[in-house]
Amino acid sequence: MKNSIKLMCGIIALGVILMSACKKTEAEKSTKDKLVGKWKSTYFAIDSIDNDVIDASETSTLSRVITYTFNSDGTATATTSTDTSVGHFLWALTNGDAELRCIFGYTNASGVADTELFRIPTLTDADLTLAFIGTPGATNIQYWVQFKKQ
Repeated sequence: MKNSIKLMCGIIALGVILMSACKKTEAEKSTKDKLVGKWKSTYFAIDSIDNDVIDASETSTLSRVITYTFNSDGTATATTSTDTSVGHFLWALTNGDAELRCIFGYTNASGVADTELFRIPTLTDADLTLAFIGTPGATNIQYWVQFKKQ
């Protein structure tokens, strides 16, 4: 009887030790989950060498700070440090979550909703880099904006 009680206590203790040693791993956040939130611009760059890399010589500080707030329902706002107005727009991830499409609430000269497309070279819980791909029907330059999560 004493041996069976000792054996049961030993099995319970071993089970507690084994269960506490197992760590649950958190699932990787989705691109959408990382993007949702408030982002403040830190620098602007133009890829003048056109090598798809931003070199130190291509960066500059922004004359105005841009803040984007992406909501989980696909709506967003944009504010700048030089303007008190708030811009509202829609957003969606495209191309396997590698691109961000922003649809603004006004139309261009052709009567089409203004849409801009950005590649997402960097997206972490703290950093976001958007590389402008273009506006349909426009001549585009390759500019990048770096953001920090607020």
